[in-house]
Amino acid sequence: MPVVSNTSPIWNLASLERLDLLHDQFPDVRIPQEVFSELQVGHEYPEMERIQHALTVRWITVESVTNSYIRQSLMLDLDRGEAARTNIN
Repeated sequence: MPVVSNTSPIWNLASLERLDLLHDQFPDVRIPQEVFSELQVGHEYPEMERIQHALTVRWITVESVTNSYIRQSLMLDLDRGEAARTNIN
């Protein structure tokens, strides 16, 4: 079963060089484009190379948000990535 993630678990496990823990538990991780954009802010760090590998082998995939109205409502309390992850396709 796919799961949806925000930025922190992916970045933090990549920092520890332990993205394998996420993959072992959840082999199908989906992230909204907003989360991917947040991750790319650190493009010059080694974490992004590890994340890019997960994207290349497709156990982390970038998905589109299907309900922009819900995302806008959630952004009153959450940041863009967290709001987007609640309603991806």
